[in-house]
This record gives sequence, C-alpha cells and structure tokens, in this order.
Amino acid sequence: MDQLLHIDLFGRTYTFKTDAVSPQAEAVAASLAREVGRIAGTQSGQITEMSKLTVMMLAALNFANENYELKSGRAAFQHQVSRRTTRLIQTLDSALSGLANARASGSGKGASPSTPP
Repeated sequence: MDQLLHIDLFGRTYTFKTDAVSPQAEAVAASLAREVGRIAGTQSGQITEMSKLTVMMLAALNFANENYELKSGRAAFQHQVSRRTTRLIQTLDSALSGLANARASGSGKGASPSTPP
C-alpha cells in the first residue's frame, strides 16, 4: 500500500509516495534529513541552489559509503562463518567416525546397542 512520506530539507517539505513500512520509511527520511543538516551546518554563509545539490550529493555519497562498508563487512562475516562451520562439521564427522570405528573394532563390548555413547 502506497503511503506518503514527508521530508524537510533546506526549509522545504518534499513529499514522496512509498511502499515501505511507515516506521522504516520515516527512519530513513529522518536519517537523510539529519545527514543533510549535518553537512549543511559545516558550510559557511548562505546555501545556494548549487550548494544544496552539493550537500545532497555528499549525503548520498556518505550513505553509499556506509552501505558499501556494511555489505563488505557482512560478506567477510558470512565467509568466516562458512569457514568455521565447515571446520566444525569436519571435526564432528571425524569424531563420529572415530567413535564408529572404535565400536566396530570391539572396544565398545559390554555396552548395550541402544545405549548412547
């Protein structure tokens, strides 16, 4: 369901249609407004139309950089989890294989077949 989202930038309200969940869309809009305000606050004097565009571009680049860093970090984390999971599976397989071999060679005599190790 399309909803209207309002963002105040440079003293002007912009309205957009969004199909995102309202709290999420509002949080994204608030984040953009904060970032634009932060960057605009570093500029001295009157902000012209050209500098507004520059501020918006800087905000977009900051968000793009943050997104890139998060994606890179997530990919590295997923690779590390995959590597550790593979090692854990190999360790468990080896331990279970050793246990099965020990039982097969008779060192498990006297134990009931239904008794867990």
